[in-house]
Amino acid sequence: MATRNPAPAHPDATPALPDKRPLLTIAIPSYNNAETVGTAVTSALEQSDLESCEILVVNNASTDGTADVLRRHVHNPVLRVANNPETVGLWENHNVCLRKARGDYVLFCHADDHLDRHAVHAIKRKLEQRDYPERYILWGHSLFRDYYAPLANAGLTTGKLFAGLAAVRPFINVGLTPSGTCYARELIDHGGFFPVDNLAPSDSSSMVWAALQGFRFEMMEDILFHRRDASTALSTCKRSEYIPRFKAAWTPLLERIDDNTAVDLVRASQAVRWVNPGFYACLADRIPREVRERMLIKLLESPLHAIRPPFWTTLMRCAFKN
Repeated sequence: MATRNPAPAHPDATPALPDKRPLLTIAIPSYNNAETVGTAVTSALEQSDLESCEILVVNNASTDGTADVLRRHVHNPVLRVANNPETVGLWENHNVCLRKARGDYVLFCHADDHLDRHAVHAIKRKLEQRDYPERYILWGHSLFRDYYAPLANAGLTTGKLFAGLAAVRPFINVGLTPSGTCYARELIDHGGFFPVDNLAPSDSSSMVWAALQGFRFEMMEDILFHRRDASTALSTCKRSEYIPRFKAAWTPLLERIDDNTAVDLVRASQAVRWVNPGFYACLADRIPREVRERMLIKLLESPLHAIRPPFWTTLMRCAFKN
């Protein structure tokens, strides 16, 4: 990705014409979101700085009135609508957005969220500051629910780049929602999002894979989007489903890494204050001795792990393996 000239920062800049290659694509994946997608689109169209930007809505073969809502906006030259011929999985639709995006960077906004009015301006300012990096994933705060707590739990802070095994640490616990997150489009060249059925942890494994491919990460101090709920959160599933869902999401990652890399991931968890037991469960059959040792150390450091039944289940499984 070639270094770009700084994008104009004037809040009333004219939107990019469709025949110009944009810096940034605002991607809105939508499936049966007729009641909310209009708000998401409007939040994109009303950005304070749309210079060198496009808006891409990918309608995932919706069967409600989503298409009718989108027709009200198609006259806007900065907006494109792509219609999938048939419905694909949630994460595969995100990959469709990455493939169809014309921008070097893709900012997602889910159809039931909406962007802060100055989100694009803040992102473009940060991209310029970082000299438009090729392998880069950037996000900020949400007005209601965001990623600050997992970041702090991993010993990382906002406003600073992190990479390598340090970048693995927050994602061994929980995924980073694409909504409100800006990805270098190159992510799709490394597989994009793993297309699995179990929603919440799948972005966890995708981001760990991105870290292993040399992507750098950063959380901004700016508020970028607004959301109240996370419909795919693991907290909404039954306890009996917790570990199977996490394992299903991590299977594509584990198929791509060798045992030495798996050991590195377990060692990276040492710097994380509280570790999701699903992470250890995923690696227990692969490298049981390393997982057992790390879990015992973690138990001594943080006795609260003992109140989590999945923690003990995984530890006992490791105890009976070589």
